[in-house]
Amino acid sequence: LVDLGVHEISLGDTIGKATPNDVESLLKIILDNWSSQLFALHKHDTYNMAAENITIGLGMGIRIFDSSAGGVGGCPYAPGASGNISTETVLRVCSEQGFDTGIDIDKLKIILTLARDMGVNLAGIDIILQLKKEIENLQKDIEELKANQGNIPRSRSVVVKKNNYQIILIEDS
Repeated sequence: LVDLGVHEISLGDTIGKATPNDVESLLKIILDNWSSQLFALHKHDTYNMAAENITIGLGMGIRIFDSSAGGVGGCPYAPGASGNISTETVLRVCSEQGFDTGIDIDKLKIILTLARDMGVNLAGIDIILQLKKEIENLQKDIEELKANQGNIPRSRSVVVKKNNYQIILIEDS
């Protein structure tokens, strides 16, 4: 890849199983042959090892890390895998190791608070896939309501609750 002109190779652990020893062993092999400037680490925090793996990467010269605000993400191909390491965790690790990222953690916290206030779940789930599933379920509920509409008394309204959503069908009197 390097010979083809690729300027950055992200080494991913999308299911979060890599241990610090795994990361160190892999990086030792790679960095014996190429510059650390060519590589990034992409870590998920399924088994709470991502921060330690980032620390290993920093110690071995890696300076690029994929992360997501609040740890949002996941892997649609690995059920149960948690989200990417959170940006705030990467910033903490970098700070603890003496690196200045230039990112204002207070502003990041404001953004995270706003996202949570808007109902965004930042607990390491794949929000896009979750919303897609919810929409599909709601569409099925709407079709079912339409199919059974003749069985609904005209003087009543029907409220079908699906997680945090409500479908309300009000019949004309």
